[in-house]
Amino acid sequence: MSGNIEAVNIWVHVQTQWRVGAFGRAGLDYPAVRAEARALGLYMSHGLMRKMQAMEKYYLKKKDTGKNDQPGGQGDDPGDEKAV
Repeated sequence: MSGNIEAVNIWVHVQTQWRVGAFGRAGLDYPAVRAEARALGLYMSHGLMRKMQAMEKYYLKKKDTGKNDQPGGQGDDPGDEKAV
C-alpha cells in the first residue's frame, strides 16, 4: 500500500512535467519525474515506475476520449478551452 501512496505523491508533484506535442500532452518527462522522486526522498524502483506509467497511460487514454477524472474539468485542461 505504501508504494501506491508514494506513486500518488510523485504524481501530484509532477503535473507540470508533461512533454507536449502538436496535439497536447504526449507523456511525462521521466528524467524530471525521477528528479522529483529524489527531491521527495523516494527511490524510483521498477515497481514505482510501472505505477507512474499506469497512471500516465490512464490519464492520456481518458484525455484522448474527452473524459478526465481530474478535479474541476470536463476532460480538457483549462488552457485547452476553445472559443465559442
